[in-house]
Amino acid sequence: MRDKIIEILQNEFGVSTELIRELTDDTDLLGSGMLDSFDFVQFLMIIDDIYEFNFDFSVTPPDSLTTIEKLNSLKKERKK
Repeated sequence: MRDKIIEILQNEFGVSTELIRELTDDTDLLGSGMLDSFDFVQFLMIIDDIYEFNFDFSVTPPDSLTTIEKLNSLKKERKK
């Protein structure tokens, strides 16, 4: 999933190679400024299309999905 997220960040949002090098699984994509709030919503829509999370933001608030680790945890949880 990490590689796919990096690909999306670079190709869809033009995130620089320098920022990608600094990206860890705990980097907050919003808090770091890597994505603004509008880009983040679009990012979640792309992730949802790929992984079919069917996000329900009344249950899972978007701000709980701001790191690669949180998205990976959600993916593992949904596989159960």
